[in-house]
Amino acid sequence: MNKCKSLYTQKMLEFHKAFGVPFKEQASLIPNHDFIRRLTLITSEVGELGDAIRTRDLLKIADAIGDLLYVTFGMATEMGIDIDAIFTEIHRSNMTKIGPDGSIHKDVGGKILKPATYSPANLKPLLT
Repeated sequence: MNKCKSLYTQKMLEFHKAFGVPFKEQASLIPNHDFIRRLTLITSEVGELGDAIRTRDLLKIADAIGDLLYVTFGMATEMGIDIDAIFTEIHRSNMTKIGPDGSIHKDVGGKILKPATYSPANLKPLLT
């Protein structure tokens, strides 16, 4: 993992160490039972977010978003994925969705479309 860790990554490492949750220094796969555990946590938090949205409860929405981030950051930590570097590269890529003339195009659902000048995220070097 990158030596220059964000506050979120530092906090996840603190949690994993305090509670004996495994974590890796290098990006690698985890056993299937750990993937299932992580997916169960993520699915549960997505369900809580959906419930909070349906009831229009701002406090519960904020809590669910925070919990969802916590479990996904935890998964990255457990797998040794440098989530700071991954997020930065995805952000760089997403910003190339602005056309060379500054235009932004969306589909009917509001999804931002990729122009011909779009540059996809190059994540592979960040996993070695």
